[in-house]
Amino acid sequence: MLREPQLDKPAAWKQHFRAAVIASARIARLDPTRGLVVSNRSGVYQLQQLTSKPEGMPFGVISRDGRYTSALRLLSSFLFGL
Repeated sequence: MLREPQLDKPAAWKQHFRAAVIASARIARLDPTRGLVVSNRSGVYQLQQLTSKPEGMPFGVISRDGRYTSALRLLSSFLFGL
């Protein structure tokens, strides 16, 4: 007999489709031990371990020596042209 499908958020089959994606990775030119990674591990694309904005913050740069980073915050109305 067929069972009802699990539709709740933590259903095992849903976790497969929500696997984290690394969107980009940048390595500092003068110090390859430093880098910047954009991932959707938190549910929105973020600069990992640097930002935690609910709307996400997917764009950033790292200095050549890896000591400084800069992030670009976009407004949702700009992204969708509203």
